[in-house]
Amino acid sequence: MGRNTPLGTQVVNMSKWDSHQPFREQVKVVKKRGPKKGSYQRPDFTTDPRTPFEALRCLLKISRPEWEKLLGVSQAGIGSFERGEVIASVPLAKRMIEEARVRGIAVTLDKLYQHVVMWEAPNDDYDDLLD
Repeated sequence: MGRNTPLGTQVVNMSKWDSHQPFREQVKVVKKRGPKKGSYQRPDFTTDPRTPFEALRCLLKISRPEWEKLLGVSQAGIGSFERGEVIASVPLAKRMIEEARVRGIAVTLDKLYQHVVMWEAPNDDYDDLLD
């Protein structure tokens, strides 16, 4: 293959001259405000919790990052418990209860698992559970 430049010419690196510098000085960078589109996050403390797990965290006034460090659970795990998609294991629930006890709030496993309905129970037994 041949050269793309005619014989007798010299290739010059234009980037070392920084020809775009005067243009940069003229342009003012405008930063967008607010969250990115489609990135809505619920506030850390809500007055309308969806599950007892979220209610406990809000009652303790602990942010999600602090809560995940205390419990040793990922942020996705905390979100799943609070949305009710996943049920926390009993050892994890006991860690939550212990953190609440240290902060002066008494909680039982029954209170944390009050929203759980057993799938194996026949329909007639649901009335007894909800009463």
